[in-house]
Amino acid sequence: MSLEAQVTVASRGVDARLAIDAGSTLALLGPNGSGKSTVLAAIAGTVRPDAGRVALDGLPLHDLDARRTAWTPPRRRGIALVTQGHDLFPALTVLDNVAFGVRARGVRRADARDESQHWLARAGLGDLAERLPRDLSGGQARRVAIVRALASQPRVLLLDEPFAGVDVEAATALRLLVAEAAADVTTVITTHDALDAHLLASEVAVLETGRVVEQGVTAEVLTRPRTRFAAAVAGRVLVAGRAAPGALVTADGLRVPADSSGVPDGSEAVVAVAPAAVGMTARTPDSSEPTALTSRAPAGRAVDTGKAGDGVVHDVVAALEPRGDVVRVRGRLLAADVAVADLAVGVGDAVRFTVPQGLVAYRP
Repeated sequence: MSLEAQVTVASRGVDARLAIDAGSTLALLGPNGSGKSTVLAAIAGTVRPDAGRVALDGLPLHDLDARRTAWTPPRRRGIALVTQGHDLFPALTVLDNVAFGVRARGVRRADARDESQHWLARAGLGDLAERLPRDLSGGQARRVAIVRALASQPRVLLLDEPFAGVDVEAATALRLLVAEAAADVTTVITTHDALDAHLLASEVAVLETGRVVEQGVTAEVLTRPRTRFAAAVAGRVLVAGRAAPGALVTADGLRVPADSSGVPDGSEAVVAVAPAAVGMTARTPDSSEPTALTSRAPAGRAVDTGKAGDGVVHDVVAALEPRGDVVRVRGRLLAADVAVADLAVGVGDAVRFTVPQGLVAYRP
């Protein structure tokens, strides 16, 4: 089922449009408060928008802009929504919770229980069948909620942050379950994690302040992001400026070597830089000479001519962000990932970043 949605909820600042091909999975990215949950709830019909239209294969589930307003109740939409709260029935066992989803399709009670046993076994949850929701961990409850949704065989599956707040092992199991069971179901997943988008979604849409600011093929959006949020999700830093021959030039006149052949000279352009590929050295505030090696870019990839503005960017450390065995040293313009053992700078220190070769400038 292809899905088209235009959702306007004025009180929440949402005015979003989405289009998803039949059987595809869309990852809806956006910062907290951007309206992702509201969009899903409006598609499911649990929130009534002020205006807009939701249609499956061109047939409207609701159309609030038409001369004669149309509205299909949530239970008749064939859409399954799994919220961050799981919404399991507290007085029913895991088996009966899943059976509820099966019976929603009109299956008889006994047959529904048999089919639910199959679904639980398929998800590796068979040993939880007789437990109540209060006896489940967060990861287990999330998996049961997703299984119940899948067991209802929805036309559209909506998952709101399905992997948030669960441990790594549970998140891995959930991703496998969704990837397998929802492979042919039109699906929308809200997430903050680029891994979810890469593993599960054919397309990505980015929602900011209630509006979709970019949508496209996952690899394209995450390798050539056009918004700072999408770049952050993809683990990149977006540098804006104008195209010049062989470079992007920032508003401060810094020259970042890049292939700018796809953008007319003088036009607005951006480059997306991976901090793991950026070299960094410390420097004294009144000198361009490095005082201590604190980071090494990958061999053969760093461009360091020794003078600012030609592959080298003088910057000041704005923040230090621990990320496992490295620290992201974030400057005002660029960032570099530095091994913890090599870290020799602090917030406010002057540094020199060296950008990698092979950057491509593109239109924002």
